[in-house]
Amino acid sequence: MSGIKFLLDTNVAIGLMKGEVAAIGLRTCLDIPTVGNFLSQVSRIELLGFPGLSADDEVRVQQFLSFCSVV
Repeated sequence: MSGIKFLLDTNVAIGLMKGEVAAIGLRTCLDIPTVGNFLSQVSRIELLGFPGLSADDEVRVQQFLSFCSVV
């Protein structure tokens, strides 16, 4: 057992960053904490490598990643 409680999918991470109702509801329903979650290296690359990512969006992604552990 790895001890990882939540490994967030890229789509869930995007939803949380955008404040989408479905992602917020999932976080609330599963009691997913705001900080201390895990994200795969692949998800990190997908988030930062999105075509047409604006400078503001990149800052938002970097801030989100600062609250996660990349595994």
